Amino acid sequence: LLQGVAPLSLSLSRKTATVSATVTPTPGWSAGFEFSRQKMAGSRPISTYNPGLEFPEPIDYRTTRVQATAEYGEQGWGIQFGYLASIFENKVDTLVFDNAYSNTAQGRIDLYPDNSAQNVMLAYALDLTKSTRLMASIVPGWMHQNDPFLPFTINPAIPPPELPAESLNGGKQTLAMNYTLVNHPAKHLELTARYRSYDYNNNTPSLLFPTYILLDLFPGDVLPGTSRRMPRQSLPYEFNRKSVELAANWEFLPKNSLKVGYEFERYDREHRDVSRSDENAFVTSLDLNPNKLTLVRVSYRHSDRSPDLYVENTDSYPRGGEEA
Repeated sequence: LLQGVAPLSLSLSRKTATVSATVTPTPGWSAGFEFSRQKMAGSRPISTYNPGLEFPEPIDYRTTRVQATAEYGEQGWGIQFGYLASIFENKVDTLVFDNAYSNTAQGRIDLYPDNSAQNVMLAYALDLTKSTRLMASIVPGWMHQNDPFLPFTINPAIPPPELPAESLNGGKQTLAMNYTLVNHPAKHLELTARYRSYDYNNNTPSLLFPTYILLDLFPGDVLPGTSRRMPRQSLPYEFNRKSVELAANWEFLPKNSLKVGYEFERYDREHRDVSRSDENAFVTSLDLNPNKLTLVRVSYRHSDRSPDLYVENTDSYPRGGEEA
């Protein structure tokens, strides 16, 4: 078998073209636009579902990126708007390979699907007082892909089971929010409060796969030695993360400072063993700058993460099956 094998050089090349422009019609206004197109071509190693087989994956990607921004600022305040879109195209949908170490002549795997992502950005900064500044940003986003499913097997000797849908019709929506409040109650003292929130909402349908083909050879939906079926279900994983940070920074000497702070983070998850967990952290750091060439930093962090409840997630086996 190895006598006919020829060496193959694996390499990747990237070519990117970018066009950008910035306009400032007035001293307060500024607008920008950028368009880029990247092509990636070549090959890289990829493993298959059959152990011991590795092949050169053909790479032929196109990524298009469009960004537009506008901002306006005056003394004491400013606002910014933006839009960002990214479109990914894979010119090679599937990889078909010779299955030399199996009873089947060929195997097939799906490659990365075409997909798109869009974000809208809004940021704002305002001086509440001479010593207090508020900064905020809100970024909603949308992601989508609807690549067609492949049949369960390429083996002509096995009738492929019916798929629950022709494609995934996957869609996700995100929302990132950041708020920061900075106050200088004294000349060398800075107090900071931050709140961050990130919502990852998965609107993809949950699909039930009552059977599937294992290694292009036989159905894999029955547990060995039993008659119990082991269906699979795709789950729309999603989560929400919130965090709060309070910090004080004291510059007791020029370029020498002491920082102390407290951080709290909460995770809420869907279709996971731990639906909620909280983390509390206390941080401190000391920066010493004895001369222009030396900086000494000593830091300490103590954090504690605790789940509310740990319950094994069995959503992947909706009919009472269990993994072998």
